[in-house]
Amino acid sequence: MTNGPTKSQQPSSNTTHPRGSNKGMTLDVAGTATNNSTQLVYRQSLIVLGAFASTFFINVGRRNLNSCLSDLLQDQQLPKTQYGVLSSCQSAAYSFSKLFGGMAADYYFGPRAMLVVALTLSGSAAICFGLSSQVFLFTFFWTMNGLAQGISWIPIAKMLTRWFLESERATKWAIASSAQQLGGAFIAISGSWITGNFGWRSTMMMSGAAIAMAALVPHRLMSESPESEGLSLVKTESATPSPREQDEGDKGGRVNAIDLVYRQPISWFLAFATFSLYVVRTAVLDWVILLLMESRGLTQAQAASCIFWFEIFGFLGGFAASISSDKIWLGNRIPVIVYMSWGLVLSTYVLWKFPSDRFFDNWLVVSIIGFFIYGPQTLLTVAATELVDRRATGTILGLVGAFSGLGSVFAGMPLGFFREKYGWDAYCAMVVFFSLLLTLSLTCINLGYVSDKPTKIVPDKEQMRDGFSSPDVVTLYERLQRLHRISALISETNKKRTLRQSKSDSELMPPPSLPREKKRKSDP
Repeated sequence: MTNGPTKSQQPSSNTTHPRGSNKGMTLDVAGTATNNSTQLVYRQSLIVLGAFASTFFINVGRRNLNSCLSDLLQDQQLPKTQYGVLSSCQSAAYSFSKLFGGMAADYYFGPRAMLVVALTLSGSAAICFGLSSQVFLFTFFWTMNGLAQGISWIPIAKMLTRWFLESERATKWAIASSAQQLGGAFIAISGSWITGNFGWRSTMMMSGAAIAMAALVPHRLMSESPESEGLSLVKTESATPSPREQDEGDKGGRVNAIDLVYRQPISWFLAFATFSLYVVRTAVLDWVILLLMESRGLTQAQAASCIFWFEIFGFLGGFAASISSDKIWLGNRIPVIVYMSWGLVLSTYVLWKFPSDRFFDNWLVVSIIGFFIYGPQTLLTVAATELVDRRATGTILGLVGAFSGLGSVFAGMPLGFFREKYGWDAYCAMVVFFSLLLTLSLTCINLGYVSDKPTKIVPDKEQMRDGFSSPDVVTLYERLQRLHRISALISETNKKRTLRQSKSDSELMPPPSLPREKKRKSDP
């Protein structure tokens, strides 16, 4: 190491880019920064693409049985309540997998490996289901499919949280979540066509093969974090370590992700809201085709078309909710969910009290219900991950996902028996009832009735840097009060300034102060 630049390092007229000069160092740093930014954008694009494709095929695996349900029940001579048993078993496995898979994702497993396992297991279960002919095997393989479905979204959510800042996360979340609606719409149309031409077994086996092959997408395209690729985000939130990494880095004490979630009252309100939402969602997806065919007189093709547009309008609703929460409500998710939940109550009430045998009327109502269901579904998971410590993302998603599975369980066999005993009118009444429960629980969150002290959906900068160490909920009413106080303060300041100016113009100032006043007025 020398004390000064060598002769070869000194700038000269014959050297265009001296290797050791400061100018060369500046160019190297700039080039490295540009290359890092380009690689980051490229990797983020792959993450979004992989999340979208994985979510698409996961939802195909969850809804492929619905597209061939009528043919399956007729071919195997099964009662309609048997499908309720299958649906409830799948949803129970889904809840169990969500609850414990979330904690496992925080402590033990990498997101990419978990997603590959989920896709492979879901596809294999669908293939085996198509090859089976006994009720026991139907139940077993559909339960296995539920286990795979439960651990599918958690790794996607963790990778999105690590790769994107909060200011852009909701939009990327909506892109990935929109694949649910597109996947459901795709299997509703293609599955009905395959079933009509080749039978229900072909629908299950062909969709299962496609899902299993889709496991190559996260394996080849997705990475667990920017750090694993040698990249970094400016003010990134992904730098917050997981509970396992925190334990390795801080021997003084172990971070308990369970305490960070289960001791927060907001977590339970969100879980109950998710339960109510998934009762409504699963009730519509699982039973509305039979409702439209038996009670409204539509054909199977017309009923399947309504489900197709249900998914398309849900796609639009998810994007509308995400963009409005980012741009209009500045990251406050709960008010948007409350407004869309009231829309869900009204639309389900129309489905109940204003029956029609015309295709257009039923198509319109079912499509609007899809719009108001998928908006809250998208934002509830985003709000859940933003309300707790980021190191417990998997745990809160597991809790919320478990309650979503319980809601799906209730909408399966219990609601199926309830419909069998009391008819379709009582079924529609239950859908309206749980839509109202969803709205009331979210309204309690928005009004600040969750805990003794008001909570804050949108954290300030210090809380963001601290990793949500003490999350609270800021209600809409408090925001309006704060804006009103700021507006009143600005108005009072302007009044005082105007009064002071008028006094200085009307009154004659003492001679000693005249030069000082002139000098003050002459200052720019």
